[in-house]
Amino acid sequence: EKTDATVKAVPSETGFLVAAPDRGAMGNDRVRLAFKALSEKHPAQLVFITDKDSAKYVDQALGQLKDERVTEAVVLPLFLSRANPKFDLLTGFVDKRQKIMPMRYGRAFGDSYLAVEMLAGRFKRLRETDVAVIAGNGATDAQNRDAITRDLKRIVEKARQGVFKGEVKTVVWPVRGSAEYENLNEESWREVRERQGQGQRKHFNLGRELD
Repeated sequence: EKTDATVKAVPSETGFLVAAPDRGAMGNDRVRLAFKALSEKHPAQLVFITDKDSAKYVDQALGQLKDERVTEAVVLPLFLSRANPKFDLLTGFVDKRQKIMPMRYGRAFGDSYLAVEMLAGRFKRLRETDVAVIAGNGATDAQNRDAITRDLKRIVEKARQGVFKGEVKTVVWPVRGSAEYENLNEESWREVRERQGQGQRKHFNLGRELD
């Protein structure tokens, strides 16, 4: 029979729950490829957040981690912006499942130096005369579009330092099917058309592949 003393003597194991916005078949395959490097060295599970039905995949992932004797999970949000509505879905799932396993959040990808380095690499390929249009996505209304835009601009300003001195415009596209899709989509394209022929559009998002 196990006593309190023997239970406490069992070492705890930390695992990782990587959560990414659903990017479709091709985009998700790229995420899985990047995730493989983590899962080969640590107990880790990957979930894609699409809608409320994604909760069942979070449950499955936590079950797999428990099977690997994980007693605490660090949630790694593979999101460029915490303002993405799918990030709110993720936090709702996690908050309701703390009794299954204690979970805490690691830094979101967009808050890390890795995001800055990734964008800086794209700036390095531009000419000083170019106008760079940074194309993000994930908005469902004007409010979170503006919030996502602020997050991307923060990354842009860090990434361009000492690398690119030209003009930079950040545009965030809405999610297809969202309530304000038509208006937001037209606004985004209008901003791009104003700079047509002047510069380079660089996709900087974790959206659906080939979108």
